[in-house]
This record gives sequence, structure tokens and C-alpha cells, in this order.
Amino acid sequence: MAEERSTRRVSGLDKGAFEAARHGRRASFVERAVDQGRRPSILERAVDAIQAEVNVNTELAVVFNFTYLWVIVAGGALLPFLLPITSIIIGSLLLGSLFVTIDFLGGWNPEWSFKVAAIQYFKVRVVELLGLYNAWLYHRNSLNVRAAQEATLLTNLAANRDTEYYRDHNLGSIENASDFLQSQPLSKYDKYRPYVDRMLQGELKVLTSEVPYYFGKTSGTTGLPAAIPITPFIKKQTLAAIACFLFYADRKVPWKKLHNLRPVWKISYTNPKVLEKTPSGIILGPMSANPLWTKGMGEIYTVPSVTFQIEDSSASGYVQLIFALRYRDLGAIEGTFASIVYFSFKRMEADWRSLVENIRNGTIRQDLNISDDIREILLAHLKPDQARADFLEEQFEEGFDNIAARIWPEMKLINCITTGPFEIYAKHLREKYTKDILLYSASVVATEGFMALNMWPYNKTPRYALIPKLHFYEFIPIDLTGEAQPRTLLMDQVEIGHDYEIVITSANGFNRYRIGDVVRVVGFYNQIPLVEFRHRAGANLNIKGEKVTELSMIQCLTEAAHRMPEKIKEIVDYTSCENVMLDVVGFKNGTVVIQQPQIFSLQHKHNFEDFTV
Repeated sequence: MAEERSTRRVSGLDKGAFEAARHGRRASFVERAVDQGRRPSILERAVDAIQAEVNVNTELAVVFNFTYLWVIVAGGALLPFLLPITSIIIGSLLLGSLFVTIDFLGGWNPEWSFKVAAIQYFKVRVVELLGLYNAWLYHRNSLNVRAAQEATLLTNLAANRDTEYYRDHNLGSIENASDFLQSQPLSKYDKYRPYVDRMLQGELKVLTSEVPYYFGKTSGTTGLPAAIPITPFIKKQTLAAIACFLFYADRKVPWKKLHNLRPVWKISYTNPKVLEKTPSGIILGPMSANPLWTKGMGEIYTVPSVTFQIEDSSASGYVQLIFALRYRDLGAIEGTFASIVYFSFKRMEADWRSLVENIRNGTIRQDLNISDDIREILLAHLKPDQARADFLEEQFEEGFDNIAARIWPEMKLINCITTGPFEIYAKHLREKYTKDILLYSASVVATEGFMALNMWPYNKTPRYALIPKLHFYEFIPIDLTGEAQPRTLLMDQVEIGHDYEIVITSANGFNRYRIGDVVRVVGFYNQIPLVEFRHRAGANLNIKGEKVTELSMIQCLTEAAHRMPEKIKEIVDYTSCENVMLDVVGFKNGTVVIQQPQIFSLQHKHNFEDFTV
């Protein structure tokens, strides 16, 4: 009996240590007491409370300078005794106006009109204040993520309380996360398709209480494309998350300086033909064309907005290069994907002579497929620039090694996704075109919304912090993803080093929705998981049950090139498909027997060029 009690006690201690270790920390005094089957003492509770305050991760906390705060408060309290109230008010307004004027004029770029610059300036300031509040809230939520997640769940459900779907699924009876998990099954898009189809026809209050202003169309990489309703409430949530990110980003990189009062090169690859108008009159298209990103912003990019209406993607890409190259003080590029940025630089290298000539003469190549009305508007924005053309010509003739930093000395960062299948393009950029410039993979974004934000731009491998006030997150262990209704874990239950399929409940009416993204938990910010994107859940090569992910294939290609440099000089690009030829060459017990050496070549066509891999 004594031996049994001893065994139970050791098991309890091991369990407590394991539960803590999976979150990257040691077990607390209270956890060990509970594991031992006894009530924690007052001393143990006190020690844990003190250590919780002392050891909490404050890297993302909003720090206030209380000395300055006390000086301001004390000064404000004394001023009424020294000066009339009217004088204080007038003086404060004058000082505030003087500060804003100097700050604005100090950063105003001559490429922008006063109106565009002023609007952008005040929007940046509003976002800065919004970011300050949301950053404070983010750190606070990291200390009790389960409570924050339950509040988010109830908020997202309540946003659509007067809808048909809400009533059909008895969502009004849900009072907490436990009720929700027990009563609602995991779901995929087929469950919502009938509701969304009715919304596309113009029916109201079917899935969302608010009328969507846009329907995001998924790429359909692992199935048929889906239409995701985007409502004003979701826009408000998204802007809060973006403001929070911008606040943190500006701590690490000069984000505000680079985006404040100067144009940014936004590399657009979206053809306007992909936008459809639904019978209800609402636009349906990819999230990259969501008007949330540009509506009301004015001409804040290097190219006139009419450029994005060019239907020929090759012509649009060329025009974007002309306007980006003519702008000397470019500080940042927004490229969505590393592949888009890479092929833009490839196009620059291939067509630099005609680009330089167009900048020198203020013209656009006649052979480009651009309508006359759009061409006329673009030409009105172009003026001959002999000096800039001569400088570019000189730099291009020296080669394209580190070309971005050479032609744009103020360039500091390129915002694009560099993980997953885009890793190979990021590698090419770093090795040649953009050596000295930060490639910043800022977020994990899906059509269903923002998933996570990268607060650590200089990490070699990007890691992303989930956003507890945006979605209610669940996690399916990777070995259970083949089940229809597997068990799920919550934010505070996942383990470091494990892979999970993400499930979200959002304000778009999609509940316990399996979006298909697989992530790996690599750490925690207090209680918020930090993740790396791995792959899409269904994007596997599967001939004999092996389920090879795209990430595994990329790693194999990279390793093969590393081991055989004499045979594989460089991996330019790749593609893959399931091939039953394995049966022909001989596939036995997981071993491929090559009966006769074969050489294969693959032609890969891109908008910008053809090349052989």
C-alpha cells in the first residue's frame, strides 16, 4: 500500500512537470500541490502570485513612463491657479496645432498632393492610438487566454443573433465555451453553402445579421472555391488587429516612417476580371482585392490606382515597375507573396532597357495591352526624367546583385509571405535581388480572416502569435485530422512542438469551421500560442498512403540540391503531382526500384516568362 501511494505521488509530480513543460515553463507550487492531491498552502499561493507578476513575459506589454505622466497631471492641476482657463485652452490648441503642423510638414513627400498627404497623416495617427489600446489589451488577454477566448466566442455568436442560422442551431442557449463545444459539431463549407448561396441572391439575415460589403472567394486549393461573407463588424475587428500589429511592428522596424507620408510599391497581381458582381449587387472576389485595403485611402501607392484596372497582368506588372523605379525615395514594398516579389524583380532584370527608356522619355511601351483611356491617364502622371533614367541605367549595367538597395537607398523592408511554398522564392530574393533588405512575413492570413501576427520580424523562421479577440480557436491534433469529428484542444491546452489543424469560430457565422491550415506550436507569449505555418491539411501527395506534404517535398528538394551540387546547380521552381509510374518502375515495401534511368523536363509557364526546371 505504501509502495502504491509512493507510485501515485511520483506519477502526480511527473504529470505536473509534463503539463508545465509542454507550455515551456516549470510547474508551479500550486500545480504540484494539486497533483499531490492536497490543498495548496497560503505560502504556496503567495509564492505563485509573486512569481506570476515577476516572471510574466512583458515583451509585448505597453509600457508607460509614469514620471512624465505625473508631471503632466501635476502641471494640468496647477495651471488653473496660474492662468485663466480660456488662456490654457487657447494655448493648448495652439501648441497642439504647431506640433501637428511641424510633424506633418517634416514628413510630407512632394510626390503626394496636400489633400492625400493630410488624410494619410491623420489616418496613421488614429491607427497609432487604436494600436496603443489594442496592444495593451493584447498583453492583458495573454495573461488569461481562456477567459479572453470565451468572451470572443460569445461576442462572435451574438453578432448574428437575429439570423436564420442562429435560430436553426439553437445558438441562443449557449452560455459558455463548454455549452458550445458540446452542442455544435465541427463543420466544413458544405454546411454553409446553402445559406451563403441565398445571401448571394440577396436574402438578408440568413447567416450574418449585417449585410456583407464583400464576399471573399477562396482559391479552392483543396476543394471547390468557397464564398466567405465579410461584414462591417468583421472589418472593425480586422482593423483593430491590424492596428495592434502596426503598433508592435513599429517597435522593431521603422514601419510608420516608411508608410506615413510617402508612397509604397504595392505589387498587385489581381486581374479585375476575377471580380464578380453577385445578384445582390455585392462584389465577390479574392481577399487580395478586398476594398478594405484601399477604399478611401486615395492615391497612396507609387502607381495611380487606375493601373489596377488593367486586365492584362503582364502589362499591369510592367506599368507598376515603371512607377516604382521612377520614385527615388521608395522605403517599402507590399508584395503579398514572396513569389510575386521575385517575379517582379525577374521582370525588371529582363526588361530594364525598355523600362529605363520609358522613364527617360515619360512614355509607356506601345506593344503593351492597355486600353487607350487608361494609357492616357497613366501618361498624364509620367514626366521625362533624364537624371533618374541615367542613374538606373548605370546601376543595371553593373548587374542585379543586391539591386533593390542600390536603386532605392531608403528601402528598409518588403512585406510578403515567405513561409510554406513561398520559402524557395524568399531564398532567391535574399541571395540576389534584396540581400540587405528585410523580408517581413507579417501575418498568417486566410480568406476567412487574419489568423496570427508576426511580432518578431528579425527571427530567421517566422513565428506568429494568434489573436484571441478575433476568432475562437480550436486545434485538432495532426494524427486525428482524418476523422470527421475529432476531439479538439483550446489555446491553453496545445503543446510545444506539436502540429495541429486550426478550427475557428468567427463573426461571419461559420462556427467550429475547419479552414484546413496546419500549424506547429513553437512557443507561447504568456498563454497565447506562437505558431509556424506548415501546410494545407488536404494538400498531400498520396499514391500508396504515404501522404507527402508540400513542405516535405520542398525540404527533400533542398536537401538533394545541397548533397549534389555538381548535378543540381539551383532549384529555380518546382511543381508536383501524383504519378502512378511508381507501379511501372517497381514499388515494393516503400522502396522504389528504378528499372531504367529516365530524364524528365518540366515546362513551367508564368505571366512574366517561360523557363525550364
